[in-house]
Amino acid sequence: EFLGRLKGLARRDDVTALQTSIESLRTENTALKEEVASLKTSNLILSEHLEAIDRRTRSRNVVVKGLVPRGDLALEKQTENFFTDVLNVKDVSVARAFCVGAPQAAGGRIVVAELDKGNIIPSLFKSAAKLKGTGYALTRDMSAEVRGRVNRFLKLRWEIKQKVPEAPVKLDYDRLNVRDKKFHWVNDELMCGLENGTVVLSGLLGHDFTSIVASTRNRPRGNI
Repeated sequence: EFLGRLKGLARRDDVTALQTSIESLRTENTALKEEVASLKTSNLILSEHLEAIDRRTRSRNVVVKGLVPRGDLALEKQTENFFTDVLNVKDVSVARAFCVGAPQAAGGRIVVAELDKGNIIPSLFKSAAKLKGTGYALTRDMSAEVRGRVNRFLKLRWEIKQKVPEAPVKLDYDRLNVRDKKFHWVNDELMCGLENGTVVLSGLLGHDFTSIVASTRNRPRGNI
């Protein structure tokens, strides 16, 4: 009986072979993890390149919300008149204008206007405060993904101002600048360069922003 039990025990060669197999699996697992990480990085770089192209394509575009198209006037000319008469910005030339989405209240439409010169856009947004309460709105032309990130930063900026009113916070397109630190979104993660953005922000301002950053994920995203 004792000899029978001994026969059932693993021999040294068996143990060595098992250890070799385990080590081989560990090596393969490490290699697979590195490959997955490399693919994620490549995908992120590709996504950023595509987004940069999309951003350049939209760089001379603005979106006017609430404009009611007139049948007797080209939409380009009507949009130019809107900039001149309502925003009081002169010499705006619209190369192309088109409506997107369904009509809004009172027949108002969302109009995407491509300007001949993009350098006049800051003047338009500087005057956009005049539109408050008029039923009109002026925004940048962004993809749904970018606008979603901007919306999240708008909420985060508001929360920062509530907790640290004196903190210098500036939203630059879909980047948030806080005390010379630049923050951006990578999927659902807030980043500051290659660092965890939530950790950096919390340390920078002396408040724990973990739950606040997480709550921005539930913010509704725009369609334009």
